[in-house]
Amino acid sequence: MRISKYLQKKSIRFLTIFIILIFILTFVSQVTSHMTVPKVSIVRLKRETLVDEMMFEGQVAKADSIPIFTLDGQKIEKIFVHANQEVRAETPLFKLEMSSIDKAITRLESEIQKLDLMIQTSENQEISQKNTQALRIKQALDNYQGIKDTDVDQVTKQEAYNAWQLAKSETPIAAVDGKTAQIDRATLVADKDKLVQVKSVDGIVNATTEGYVTGIFITEGKITTEEAALMIASKKSDNILVLRTQKTAQEYLKIGQLVTVIGISAQDVENEYDKASVIEASIDTENPEMFKSKLNLGQADFNYGSSAKAIVTKKSVNYPYCLPTRAVHESSQGYYVLVAKTKETMLGEEIIAEKIDVSLVDKTPKFSVIKANKLLDGRDILLEIDQLVEENTKVRIINTNET
Repeated sequence: MRISKYLQKKSIRFLTIFIILIFILTFVSQVTSHMTVPKVSIVRLKRETLVDEMMFEGQVAKADSIPIFTLDGQKIEKIFVHANQEVRAETPLFKLEMSSIDKAITRLESEIQKLDLMIQTSENQEISQKNTQALRIKQALDNYQGIKDTDVDQVTKQEAYNAWQLAKSETPIAAVDGKTAQIDRATLVADKDKLVQVKSVDGIVNATTEGYVTGIFITEGKITTEEAALMIASKKSDNILVLRTQKTAQEYLKIGQLVTVIGISAQDVENEYDKASVIEASIDTENPEMFKSKLNLGQADFNYGSSAKAIVTKKSVNYPYCLPTRAVHESSQGYYVLVAKTKETMLGEEIIAEKIDVSLVDKTPKFSVIKANKLLDGRDILLEIDQLVEENTKVRIINTNET
């Protein structure tokens, strides 16, 4: 009897422990399952106007540049500036070697003397040719007047008249050569005067305007050519933003497109200009995969040579069936969404992901447009939160108002 009661008490104790253990294990299992089930939020189809926004980065420059020339054949002794440097009027740009200036002046003086001799000779020849021409004109006129009132045939009279007119219209060759020599002499004198002026300031060439050095085409120790030595962009000219992007950007950067530009002002503070417009747009001829464009910034305050961002915003029509883009998935068969589906299990109701195929109309990084689909009417569409969700995966809804 005592043994029976002892066994009964022991059985009750074991049963109690077993029930508690089952409860604990069930609780732990549910907690673990709850923690590992993917979390999702839900959205519904809604009407939306798509706003596509793209951002590009470029460099602030100037619209117009002024070339700085020096005479060809001069040796560059020193360059005082660098690309993108700000300069003022009279800022030293570069220095010519004095010996090369002296040689050039001597050469120009010699050429001027030769032209002076040519001009004098031409003038003497011109006097002689004019005297000869006057004689020919008189002879042609006398011949014409001598036959015009006679019985000579009309053809002969016309020929005599034409010969007289031709003699009057001829220009002495020496006169033409003399004028050409005078033009050449004036050019050489101007070149010489420039060199004399540069020599007077120790061969230093200064900036003629306030602006920025946009190009340097000379090298220390090398000889100058007829090309520009430097290019300087005037501070008074409009600012531009130069962009070099992938070819796909041409869809957004069409001529006339309005763009918002954000950059740094001359005072080193952020500045935004929302009236920039595309003034040039073309495929890069050297690299067809790249696209070049320029944006006019007018007189907007941006620091020359600094980087700036160009933001292009494109709005579409208002669409009735829109979803957040991350709710639309893509597979090898096309596009689809996942919707919430209730499933009965031994432990109660569960929410699983059901796959529904959709047709994509348009999309931006934020919203996508799909064609009308009756299978989505009133359905809760899933947005993944912490991990990937696949078809028939159990999910846990934690938010119902995300867009």
